[in-house]
Amino acid sequence: VDQRAIEIRQELNNTALFGESSTSISGTFPVTPANSGDNRTMAGIIQFLTDAGGAAAGATYDSTAEAVTLKILNNMHYASAILGGNPTTLLMGGKQARAVNGFGADQIRVVPDSRYRQGWTTVYRTDTGKVLYYLTDFNMSLGAEGTLALIDETRLALRHVEDAAFFTIVAPTFTDGDSARVIGEWSMECRNAIGTLAGHSIHTALTVPS
Repeated sequence: VDQRAIEIRQELNNTALFGESSTSISGTFPVTPANSGDNRTMAGIIQFLTDAGGAAAGATYDSTAEAVTLKILNNMHYASAILGGNPTTLLMGGKQARAVNGFGADQIRVVPDSRYRQGWTTVYRTDTGKVLYYLTDFNMSLGAEGTLALIDETRLALRHVEDAAFFTIVAPTFTDGDSARVIGEWSMECRNAIGTLAGHSIHTALTVPS
């Protein structure tokens, strides 16, 4: 049971990060233009944010090949903030987290935080005074180690399809006993990834530290 629970959590985590929609979600979402900032598809965070618009240095989607710096973090927040967004969480893989933590005590602090199991988190203060919280997701190391996203956690959610939350099916086996399968259908909700309010930003071409 413990192993299956770990596998389910990793599957949901990977869906939230790497899920891809079968249709393009660039420009306005395919459902209705009037509701283009709040729809659910099988896309994940990376696709939602990279499809948000044309890539440009310092924009909410930056694909400039470069190493992570304080200026990049500041620009990511600024690009969203001037459009009305309020992202507060830096989402990154393990190697990028090590690089960011190397900036030194003048830029980062470790503070108590009840949202996380260990009770502590690292924060970074931008040059405009906004404090950003770190969230290291090691699943990003499985193909997105060069990606760093700045997200508004209040506008992201995994939601199960109606009548399709987790359930089990018992399947026959060729040995004694039964074999249970855990099944669920989930969708990623990303509000204001595009449109007049760009609630998030992403950089997809950062140098991967050794």
